[in-house]
Amino acid sequence: METKNILHMTNGDGEFSYAHNSNPQNRAFSYVIKPLLETAIKSIMISTDDMKPCKILNVADLGCGVGPTPISSISTVTKLVHKICKEMKYNDDEMPQIQMFMSDLPSNDFNLLFRDVRNLHDGRNQNGKPSCFVMGAPGSFYGRLFPRNSLQLVLSNYALHWLSQVPKGLMNKGKLVASETSEAKVIKAYNAQFEQDFREFLNNRSHEVVANGYMLLATLCRPSIKPLESRLLRFLSLALASLVSKSEAEEPELGKKTFKGAEANTKRSNNNQQLNNKSGGKSKHIEEREQ
Repeated sequence: METKNILHMTNGDGEFSYAHNSNPQNRAFSYVIKPLLETAIKSIMISTDDMKPCKILNVADLGCGVGPTPISSISTVTKLVHKICKEMKYNDDEMPQIQMFMSDLPSNDFNLLFRDVRNLHDGRNQNGKPSCFVMGAPGSFYGRLFPRNSLQLVLSNYALHWLSQVPKGLMNKGKLVASETSEAKVIKAYNAQFEQDFREFLNNRSHEVVANGYMLLATLCRPSIKPLESRLLRFLSLALASLVSKSEAEEPELGKKTFKGAEANTKRSNNNQQLNNKSGGKSKHIEEREQ
């Protein structure tokens, strides 16, 4: 069975669920994406020749997950549209209808996500109509998800470090991820897989996003080509090794465990710009924030 059909964060809303343990992702949205959203939405809304707002604003949140982050995404977009319309003195009929597609792998806990959406305090406007139409779009963002020229705004927050697959034929014995002590071929394999996946991501979005649309992407990065082993994964590796030493896990099984993720690095940003140009899109580097 393909990884994309079974991979998911810990479902539910219990103590150890992803919904209750995704504060870093929520901070990334607040500090990186949220400050840029107003400029993007305002530009999209008044991009017509007569300076009238678009009738429908189609937004996709790719790799949305569950918990406070996707709810913040929906709430922030909705509030910003209302704020901009008020500033521009648009009447109710001129206000665009907001349509948000929450997309993640099919095994994501969409039931919990839509329960939280239902509980949004600002879910409906004064007329009792939905202020934002929210729907699910299950699937991998490394493939096509939407019709051609159907999206004006794409968001992705702390999701693009997940690879579509572990590099084939990879043996990174005793380690969960490529690190400074990994063989050169392991690091090369991860880099190649990331570039292939990111190319597919950009190529597919180039078909789905309209001209002059926006993509706001926040992802894990490192400052150089040199691989960095995260503290979290290092601790997880040590924990697994401890289980082996206590005979609570078998060593051959430990050798099979590999983290299906990779961090981009800022030194390769020119390559990514070239990938974006080849896919037919335009990109503008706005700012970097280290979390």
